[in-house]
Amino acid sequence: MRFLLSLLFFSFFISLAFADLYKYGPLVSSFEDPFVFKIEDKPIIIGDISVQGFYDNAACDVEEGTSTVMISYPTSDDTYLSVNMNMDDTITFKVKENETKTDVEITIEVNRINASLLPFCREECTCTNPTNKTVKFEVTINAASSCDDPDGKDANNPTTVVTKSITSNKIENNIDLISGEAVSYDDSCSGGSVVNERTCPKPIKPESIPCVGGKICSNGACRLPNTVCEDSDNGADSKVKGTVKEGDRILTDHCLDQDIVSEFYCEGNFAKEKGINCPANFVCEDGACIEKLQPTKFCDDSDFGENPNKIGTVTWGIKGEAEILSSNETDKCLGESDLLEFYCKGDEGKNSTFSCAYGEICEDGQCIKKLEPEPQPTPSEPPPIENQQELAATAIEKARTAIANAAKDNKDVDAAKIKLEDADVAYKKSDYENSLNLAEEAEALAINAKPRQAQQDGSIYLVFSLVVFVIIILVINYFFKKQKPSR
Repeated sequence: MRFLLSLLFFSFFISLAFADLYKYGPLVSSFEDPFVFKIEDKPIIIGDISVQGFYDNAACDVEEGTSTVMISYPTSDDTYLSVNMNMDDTITFKVKENETKTDVEITIEVNRINASLLPFCREECTCTNPTNKTVKFEVTINAASSCDDPDGKDANNPTTVVTKSITSNKIENNIDLISGEAVSYDDSCSGGSVVNERTCPKPIKPESIPCVGGKICSNGACRLPNTVCEDSDNGADSKVKGTVKEGDRILTDHCLDQDIVSEFYCEGNFAKEKGINCPANFVCEDGACIEKLQPTKFCDDSDFGENPNKIGTVTWGIKGEAEILSSNETDKCLGESDLLEFYCKGDEGKNSTFSCAYGEICEDGQCIKKLEPEPQPTPSEPPPIENQQELAATAIEKARTAIANAAKDNKDVDAAKIKLEDADVAYKKSDYENSLNLAEEAEALAINAKPRQAQQDGSIYLVFSLVVFVIIILVINYFFKKQKPSR
């Protein structure tokens, strides 16, 4: 019993020694403004703090059993659960490490919920109006490791089991999970007919599997004797995906993880496998180490620099195997005459504030010429009523004079006389403005009147035509009588 207790204590101590512990708080959080941090890109949300108080010894304190904080955390299927936690409560969940896709166990424990409370006393005292609500909690990243075994317990394949320990690192409020250096364990032979097969999750302790069917153990696998081995890439070349043919078996190079390739090659007449780390700046892809595109910064500006008279968009970030955009900003107005202009300075996005030039305004992220409204003619005010009367009387007299003069010249002034009569009527009605206009029109008609000569010429022509017609009739009658025989 004493040995068992010692073993349990030792296991507990070891688990604590290899776990990472991070403390948060005291921090303020609420529904409107929750505290959010990430574990391996998975947001953990510390939401509303609810505080209950109790009165004791003339002071208020926080009730541990009823005060809660709401915490939302991810599940294995990428959904989220929310739970209200009391002080000393814990929740445990798993988050996948991005590189190896290994589940890592996470524990959150609420250490303290606190607030300022005011006593309210009548018959008895209570504590109300909690303010300055805060929470303290701990995050434990439990020890974890990844393990990759390509063949399981297949003694006929010489393979390598690769393990990586997983640790963590806190940067500001976020926690990153980090996979460590790879440790490889190769299958091996024990005697001439037993394979020491390495398997997950404990490859350090191999399982002995005897060869059957007349096979012998060679280079960590059971094989038929007198076989022939052929390697398409002629050896352990990690940069070329190859295929090894050993008897009736075909073995193809493959990736154990992003920087280790499982390379098959021939050793004598038998196939052998080993894990090879890719060189620096190389990654394993489709069974071979290929050069990794190095991340480079970039910046693009659609209006090509500090151009306040043209709206533009600046995009800057990092290009690598995938493009990661850090920002995408468009020029914008800061009021009627100021512009926030985004531009590139080298491979970084920058911004400056511009004041639009004189005569320009800021509109839709650019300085444009201000359009002044066209001046409208000021309508002239009508003259006073006394002046209108005098002007109308003068215009009527001028129209009469013009009509009289035109009549002397035998011009057609009938239309002018009608306008003049209308002007007289308007004048008598004290509509002097209208009378003035009509009189001016009458004067213009008289001045531009046509002579009546055209009508007289027409009458003369008609009389002349009748006279000629009568003469022709008389002449015809004369000749008719002259030719008639006498009796």
